[in-house]
Amino acid sequence: MLAVLSPAVRARPVSTPPQAAFRRLLVASLAVLAGCDGTPGADAADGTPIDVTSAEGDGTDGGDVDDAEDVHVPFDSGTVSISGNAFRFGPPGGFVAGAEITVLEHSGLLAVTDDDGAFRIDGVPAWRDATLILNHPDHPPIQTGTFGTVVEPLDQVTFQAPTREVFEFMASLVGVTPDPARCQIGSTVTRVGGSLYGPGGSHGETGATVTIEPAVPAEQGPIYFNLVSADVIFPDPALTETTEDGGVLFVNVEPGEYVLAAHKAGMTFTPARVLCRAGFLVNASPPWALQGQ
Repeated sequence: MLAVLSPAVRARPVSTPPQAAFRRLLVASLAVLAGCDGTPGADAADGTPIDVTSAEGDGTDGGDVDDAEDVHVPFDSGTVSISGNAFRFGPPGGFVAGAEITVLEHSGLLAVTDDDGAFRIDGVPAWRDATLILNHPDHPPIQTGTFGTVVEPLDQVTFQAPTREVFEFMASLVGVTPDPARCQIGSTVTRVGGSLYGPGGSHGETGATVTIEPAVPAEQGPIYFNLVSADVIFPDPALTETTEDGGVLFVNVEPGEYVLAAHKAGMTFTPARVLCRAGFLVNASPPWALQGQ
């Protein structure tokens, strides 16, 4: 029996992460407005030296991770904060305390979740991608979706963290042995206004389908989560669309960058960008998931 706890906290509106082409166009426009060419050492229109930042990081649990684009920002880009909670997926519910939260793209940034699973990471370089990682001995390593070009503080960033036992149980339900050289990808098709921080009850949008780009073999997903009751939620290979839970899973996916998209007549959803890395459970979790608009 799997249970997800949904504390009553006001949800924050969700915005779609910009894509790389938009980022390049925006940076180029800002360079023109600043009266410079965006190169290191140039001066802004008011004569102030321009601080061009280029954050790099080696992440955790693996080799170096380079930023997708070497973007020169024509001003002091500054930093932002990222905050949220780590929720325990499955019985007995509640939160994940004592987990280390790091930022894949920016080494040296670290927070530890408190008794409410809450964390806050300050000093995250602005105008860069950010992917959060949760490490805890009782849980498989987990990543969030990737936030593209973070330009303002992000809050209500969430982890839905199954214990290792629940993770193995879910794998057995779909007849899969997790491949340590691949990743598992999950997300939630979320109804308009739905969130883990909303009132109790399910937050999924029923009757939606999910695609992944680049495409994967059909046997790898999508696998939708069946909602029998608030306490009984499980991945069901027989389903062809989302239930009220909204959950979806792709299994044993080759490492790489992917984009998830949800589809339902008369509705639009924000896409979710995910970076699949070997051995990780990657979960684009509400309210930063496949959010109904």
